[in-house]
Amino acid sequence: MTPQRVTLITLGVTDLARTREFYAALGWREHSLTLPDPTDPGAP
Repeated sequence: MTPQRVTLITLGVTDLARTREFYAALGWREHSLTLPDPTDPGAP
């Protein structure tokens, strides 16, 4: 059996608001993810 894989491609955009509207029209939901800052000595 072939292992499943996920490939992500990051695309740069010039109009973020328009891009968000486009994906919202497709039914995608926006979420946020907060990651620790590796340069912050107090970060976990």
